Formats: sequence, C-alpha cells, structure tokens
Amino acid sequence: MQKCNSCQGILLPGANFCHKCGANASVKNESTVVSDEEATITTLFSSAPKNIDFEVIEQTENIEKNTVESFLENIKEAKIDLGEPVVEVKKEVPNDLKLIDFVDFKALFFNALHARVQDEHNPKQYSDFVERFYRKNFLNTLTQRYDALIDEFLVVEKKMVSPEKPKERLMDNTIENLVDYFIYSYCHDLSDIYPSQIILRYADAKPTDIKNSAFFYDFLQLKDEKIVVYRDFISMPQEKLKNTFQSYLFTEREEMVYFICDLSITGNGKEGFAISNKRLYWRMSLGKSHSVSFDNINSIKHREEWLEVNGLFFNINKSLNMKVLRMLKKIKMIYEC
Repeated sequence: MQKCNSCQGILLPGANFCHKCGANASVKNESTVVSDEEATITTLFSSAPKNIDFEVIEQTENIEKNTVESFLENIKEAKIDLGEPVVEVKKEVPNDLKLIDFVDFKALFFNALHARVQDEHNPKQYSDFVERFYRKNFLNTLTQRYDALIDEFLVVEKKMVSPEKPKERLMDNTIENLVDYFIYSYCHDLSDIYPSQIILRYADAKPTDIKNSAFFYDFLQLKDEKIVVYRDFISMPQEKLKNTFQSYLFTEREEMVYFICDLSITGNGKEGFAISNKRLYWRMSLGKSHSVSFDNINSIKHREEWLEVNGLFFNINKSLNMKVLRMLKKIKMIYEC
C-alpha cells in the first residue's frame, strides 16, 4: 500500500491520481510505503472531509478485520454504498459577494457529477469519472469558471434588489453546464449511451429556443434510432395520421407538431410519441395517452428500464429514454431560470 505524497491519503491500487486531493501519484517515494496494518487503520478511521469529492469513502460495515484486500475489493466491485452527497454551503453572502468559496464550488460540482453518474450512467464507474477529471486537468476549467461566476454575481448584485434567487439559479445552471461539458467532452468512452455533443450549444438556452424544432432534433438525434419517424405529415398515411390524433396527440389550436414517432407493432399509429412546440405527447403499448407541457415539468426520474415524467410511465428504448431524460431535464432548468 502507498500513501499520497501530498495529503498522505491511501492510494487505490493502480491509481494515477490521488482520489482525495487529486495529486499526481506517479512519482514514487519510499517514505510513502506503509504496512497493511497501518493502511487498514488509516482507511477505516480516516478523518478526511466527507463533503468535497466523495473520493474518500468511510464505512466500516461488512469489512473483515485486518483485511485490506477485502476492503479494496469491495470498493472495486462497488459493494460499499457511496451514500448521498452532503455539502454544507455557506448561507450568508460575505462582503466580497462570494456566495461560496472554491472548495465548496468544487464540492458542488462533484455532487452533481455523482448524481448524474448514479442516475444516467453506471454507478460503479464513478471513480473512473473522478480519475478522468484529474487526468484531463479539468480542475483548471473549474477554477476559471468559478472566477467568472464571481464576476457574474457582482453584476446580479448591482442589477437586482433581491439577488439571492437569481444567484442561486445562476449557480445551479453553472454547475449543470460544467457537468455537461465535462461528460460530453471527456468521458465518451465510459458509457455507450450519450446525447450528441451538439447539445452543449444550449448551455444558456432560453424558453424561446424550445420553440425551434432544431432543439429537439439535436437532443434526440432521431436519425440514429431504428424507429419510424414522420416529419412530413402530408406524405404520412392519412389513416395512420388520423389514428395518432385520435389516440394520443390531442393538440390545441395553432399548436405546431414537429414530429411523430410510430411505436405501434402493427404500424397503425395508435402508439408512439410526438413533440410539439408546447408539449410531449405519448402512448405506450396497452397504456393510456399522456402529455406534459414543457413549462410544467415537475419531475423526471430514471427507473430501471423506463422513465417517470411527472409520475407518468414513459418508455421507448434504452438509448432514447436517456436522450429524452436529458432533454426534459434541460427544459426544466431552462424554465426555472
């Protein structure tokens, strides 16, 4: 076992960077070698902070005494529960207008990254995402964005009588955009399902952007899916179009439908999903018709093989489910900002 030269934390086998402080672990130092007994005690009773990056995990349940190998194997196989991240952010804005210091800002980033990996990727690969963060030196990007955020806070403070809420929304949007940029730019090989990197263009999107069909095409990339999609409703079989409108696509007057995806087994158009400039419409096999207005998205949850949109069952396939999940989360944040 080896210790980090910088923070003296225990290094995981094969790690190129310390998962506690991010220091380069490739530089060997004889003084860092410790006994298995000391490594076990240090690991189990470490006083490392719990609210920064989740890289250091403290849990003693189901760990055999004096068995370092068992503890490391549990981490490797993700048998130890990472738990929900807890970050205590300063409640009062200091005189210099820094809502949080950089350590807290970094912690918020890892909170959001951890939640994203848990919800949309493989939770067992979280340490791989952390490793990639340090390997690609994304800490520099995080630092630069933090400095820019402080300047943006200054502008909000001057323009707003009550700047607390705008600052909070700005912070949330900044963190989410950073996680998007990090995952889509540096982590494509860690998962086989990702929306196209083109969605990064919508980092600062407004509700007006949702009125454009390109927004939905960019997020869903329907050309890569093996499903029947209709954009030209004149050439769409009229009987199928009629069945779609009678089955689940109950639009309002002057509502513009961008596309219809037929998911029916017989191709009759009675099951599928559609998107307009106002709503997402769908009807799954043997299910009821549903719709959700884009300005009234309350919750989007990823279950084992399906989604829950405002508590309603939604399921197409693994790939499109994840794209729809990311799209709806983005729309929800756009309207909240």
